Amino acid sequence: MATYNELQALLTDDTLNKAENATADIISDILQGEDTEANGYDDLNHAQRAKWASENLGRVRDEAGKLLWPVLVKNQALTVEQIEAASVGDFKTQIKLFIIEYTNVVGA
Repeated sequence: MATYNELQALLTDDTLNKAENATADIISDILQGEDTEANGYDDLNHAQRAKWASENLGRVRDEAGKLLWPVLVKNQALTVEQIEAASVGDFKTQIKLFIIEYTNVVGA
């Protein structure tokens, strides 16, 4: 299990680059209308996701930094080694789930 200090250290690790790539992929999915249930999104609140994606298209790095922390905290049961070994696809899945949860709350 990763400690709080270890999670904090991951924010400046190459992990952030994976989060940036995953966030860019998600923004692209949403703006191209590919954020469908078949692609792992719920079919609720596309309008909220589209608004978020449009607002953050030019700020992928900033947004990835904001999204990385909740993903790390949600996966704190993993070791640092497991988190560092995660693929961009793994990060995309976790960030996507967070965005779905976030937009469902904001869009409610």
